[in-house]
Amino acid sequence: HDPFRGLESYEFEHKDIFFGQDDAVRRAMLQLTAHAATGSPFLIVLGASGSGKSSLVKAGVVPKLFVPRRVTGSAFLRRVEFRPSDAQSGEDLFDALARALVTAKEESVGLPELVSEGRSVRALSEHLRKNRSMPEYPIAMVLDQLAASARQTSGVLEFETGRLVLVIDQLEELFTSERFTREDRIQFIQLIAGLVRSERIWVIAAMRKDFWHRSDEAPELVELSEGLGCLDLLPPSPAQLGQMIRRPAEAAGSSAARYPSPRSALHL
Repeated sequence: HDPFRGLESYEFEHKDIFFGQDDAVRRAMLQLTAHAATGSPFLIVLGASGSGKSSLVKAGVVPKLFVPRRVTGSAFLRRVEFRPSDAQSGEDLFDALARALVTAKEESVGLPELVSEGRSVRALSEHLRKNRSMPEYPIAMVLDQLAASARQTSGVLEFETGRLVLVIDQLEELFTSERFTREDRIQFIQLIAGLVRSERIWVIAAMRKDFWHRSDEAPELVELSEGLGCLDLLPPSPAQLGQMIRRPAEAAGSSAARYPSPRSALHL
């Protein structure tokens, strides 16, 4: 199949054809794991539009976390992707995130078990809204159950703690959408900070750098992003562009005649 994504970002399932950002992935992993070691498993990737932020996170960093034993003491069991614009008509950010958390699109995506114990999505949303500083209880409980089961079947070790990866893509939408008030932004980031502090939910966000000045409207986001919590992604160099073009084609068995122009090999 065609290994080139055009203007679409590379997703988790494209990890085997995602090339050209080895150094950035390495830096992201080092920063994220070092930040986690301080009790704050959070990383925001900032970059220009088209610099590859979303692809770096979804096809570069997240698949590395899911490699067994990659992060000592952690077993990443599920992942969830969320964008602020996922909020549908009649939903606020808490409703939309609760829905994303329980939606199982494929294996290892979502925690549908959150609603299997008689708890509705609405009840989960209310819990997240009312317990923003310590929201993790139902999520941690399900992760513990999954880890206990995985110890019997899939090689999760006794000392490994079950964890969830939450990817927040295009975080700038939180600030650019007229749907969200300043209070909405502050409360949502309070929730994200609470999830991060639990250490059970690792959060990786991608945001356009030209909107970063708006982060002052949500002070906890600035705090989360200090030091190790922020990675600036530069536009790809000519050498990186060459890898982005050549190596996916080689991996997919494409011929040189089918190589696209450098522009079409760029991804979000």
